Amino acid sequence: MDMKSFKLWQLPGFMLCLLLGLVFFSSCDKDDDEAGGGGIMGYWLPLTDLRDMAREAVEEDNADEDGFTGGAVSYRFLNANTVESFTTNCYIGHKSAAFHTETVSGKTVSFVAENVRTYTYVLDGNKVYITDGTIGTLVNGELRVDGLLFTFQKLE
Repeated sequence: MDMKSFKLWQLPGFMLCLLLGLVFFSSCDKDDDEAGGGGIMGYWLPLTDLRDMAREAVEEDNADEDGFTGGAVSYRFLNANTVESFTTNCYIGHKSAAFHTETVSGKTVSFVAENVRTYTYVLDGNKVYITDGTIGTLVNGELRVDGLLFTFQKLE
């Protein structure tokens, strides 16, 4: 058997190994599936509660003079081990420091991150362990934090 035929004979096996390697290395991480479409990275807010506070403030015209309607603890997962914990405060009207705005009951509501603190975290399956002592569970696209009644949804 000469060298050329030996190399041609190995080619199908090599291609099969290469294909299997690509499939295994490009498969999705289970943690991304638990967190929803884009994984855990991004803003996680108690959106239902914040929108309800803003809606009530607009409809009852009870925001303070700065347009403040209320706030709640929130998280922003920045990378594989860094997370910001902060208070998302909602204001009626445009605020230059807003990381997100939306319309609630016909009015613009600005979401502003205040009192930001940076921590590290570990994601283990569907559990999230933050170094401030927070423990959460990712379930059906929501983050449920131990000890809190509301759940966090990812801001898309």
